[in-house]
Amino acid sequence: MNKFLFWNTRGLNARTKQLDVKNLLAKHNCDFIALLETKLQPAQAQHIARFIFPNSSFHINPSGRIFILWNPNSLQIQITAESTQFCHCEVTHLKEGSSMDITAVYASIHPTIRQRGHFFGLTSPTSNSPVEDTIG
Repeated sequence: MNKFLFWNTRGLNARTKQLDVKNLLAKHNCDFIALLETKLQPAQAQHIARFIFPNSSFHINPSGRIFILWNPNSLQIQITAESTQFCHCEVTHLKEGSSMDITAVYASIHPTIRQRGHFFGLTSPTSNSPVEDTIG
C-alpha cells in the first residue's frame, strides 16, 4: 500500500524544516508527498529534493508554492493541470496498474492571489468527468 502525505510547511528554505520533512518521510515510508506553501524558487527544487527524498522524482509549480515528490519505483505521476493555487495529477501505481487523480491545493488567503474559480469544473483527463478522487 502506498502512503501519501500532504503538509503545509509554511516555508521549506530552512535546513531544519527540510530535515523535519526528510525524517517524516523516512519514518512513515511515504511514496508521495505534496508540500504546500514552500516559498521555494524553482531553481532550488532539485537540490532540496535530493536532500529530503533521495532518488525521488519531483515537480514544483512555477510559483514555488506546491512541491510534489514521489518514488519513481512505485508511482508514475502525470501533471494534468496546475495554477498558482493547485497542482492536479494522475497517479499510477506501477505494480498494480491502478490509477487515481490527486489535487494538491494551496489556497492563499490573499484576495489578489486567491483564484478559487480554478477549482470549479476540474475534470479527470482520463474520463472527462468531474474529479472524484481528489485529496487535499
